[in-house]
Amino acid sequence: MDDIEFRRREEFRDQQAEIAGINNGRQARFLSADGTRLNSPESRERARQQAFQTQLELLLNDPAYRAHYDHVLDLIAQTQATLDTAIAETSETIERLEALINDLETRAAKLPDGTGVFLAADGPVYTADGRNLGSNTEMGIDFPKDAPSWEQYRGAREALKAARERMRDYGELQNDVLDPARERMNDPENPPTLEELGELERQIQERNAQLLSHSPVQSAFIKVSDPVPSDGGIDNDLIAAVDFGSKP
Repeated sequence: MDDIEFRRREEFRDQQAEIAGINNGRQARFLSADGTRLNSPESRERARQQAFQTQLELLLNDPAYRAHYDHVLDLIAQTQATLDTAIAETSETIERLEALINDLETRAAKLPDGTGVFLAADGPVYTADGRNLGSNTEMGIDFPKDAPSWEQYRGAREALKAARERMRDYGELQNDVLDPARERMNDPENPPTLEELGELERQIQERNAQLLSHSPVQSAFIKVSDPVPSDGGIDNDLIAAVDFGSKP
């Protein structure tokens, strides 16, 4: 038997062994890992498709990576939904407080020069910017019965300041955490590693926990005792519940 015939028969035996799934100790020469013939149209098409897959698509073929990746995507979406709701509610709170403060300033007692003043429970008179003008015993200002107190006005201003600070904190959560995380997750050619996914998850869960820790009932209450205005303004014994908590 010449060498050509020997190699022909050997290749035939190897091919049959590969088709049968028998490991004969030789490197596969005829079938690819998925059972298609090497250099066949099917194997060439599969290689072409794999060549056009992004790095992210290749990583997503790993079940463990895909599970962690999908979990972080879900976490981003859930935190975004919570944040959107908080922003909408806080925006409404700010509008209510601004309207309340405008009403308090309109109904405040006025000095001859038009400066609005508020009487504190312990006697001092304050301007809207917090200047203490001294005791009303000495000043003798005639405060109308329905004039808002200094405590009411100061409480409304402090609540508005806190609500605006919360909005700034929400902006930081959006711009410094969620947007960068979403951009990182959507990089097809340089996707996050498993370690990076873990770090993204930690950062988002930490900020999400802070966001959810704010009790919707944790409120500042501003009581305005006044007759019902004819123009439909603030009602008698109005309680303005300001939905804000500790900063995230």
